[in-house]
Amino acid sequence: MKPTHKTCKCIAWMCLLIAGLTITGCSTKLSPTDYFNEFNSFQSASYIESNHNGVTYKLQYRPVEFQALNALKGTGNVNADAIQTQIDSFADRQLYCLRIQVDSADEDILRHNLSDEGEYYHRLELLNNKFGVMTWGLSGQDTVHTGFHHFERTYKIRPFVQVLFSLNDKDGNMPDKLVFEDYIFNHGEPIVFQNIRAYNNRLPKLGL
Repeated sequence: MKPTHKTCKCIAWMCLLIAGLTITGCSTKLSPTDYFNEFNSFQSASYIESNHNGVTYKLQYRPVEFQALNALKGTGNVNADAIQTQIDSFADRQLYCLRIQVDSADEDILRHNLSDEGEYYHRLELLNNKFGVMTWGLSGQDTVHTGFHHFERTYKIRPFVQVLFSLNDKDGNMPDKLVFEDYIFNHGEPIVFQNIRAYNNRLPKLGL
């Protein structure tokens, strides 16, 4: 049976709807409190994950809205104007956080598979001073290097370590993939996070 003009029109609208959902992603809008907690507590929708040899790597993009809410927390002044002021004044559009832990959550990652006590301090040295040369973004054929990084020491309070870092791209373009060449816990194995742009499109959005 030959499709009618009405049927063709309906199919065309369905295709447009599906295409629109694909482009915009399936992100949800959250209240300021829920949005802040989503990233601050590393809820599963806020990061992408890779696992190698018993070590788990969780990469989280830190949107400018989260950065603004983090600066405003405790002030009681959370509104659209205050958030935009914070974004305009200091927000970094290439900010990421990499959290690293072992699968057995009660084990101190810094002591995982240590060969001797000296390796423990070598790991601290690498996290503090060498992380930037082990991490970069890839956009097509272009490499985007790390602009700065900050290792957040846990002092055995939490069973993971994390590094806050920014890519050195003044245009704020999202890379296609991110690479962490892990000489700290995995003998230089490249940990590759694919489809960064698609991941970013799926992230929850701030609703006001």
